[in-house]
Amino acid sequence: LALNRCSTPEAPWYVVPAEKRWFRNLVVARLLVDTLQAMNPQYPPPSFDPADYPPASLR
Repeated sequence: LALNRCSTPEAPWYVVPAEKRWFRNLVVARLLVDTLQAMNPQYPPPSFDPADYPPASLR
């Protein structure tokens, strides 16, 4: 079946039940949280020195 080749380790597919909207949302949210935690995304370092911009100067 062609769909079997669509899900890869880099881009997995999941079967999400949709009979109950609240449960569907819970499953999707859990998948997102688990995936993001496994990825451990980080902000890039700033291209400027934040100390040059104290909060009072931004008003």
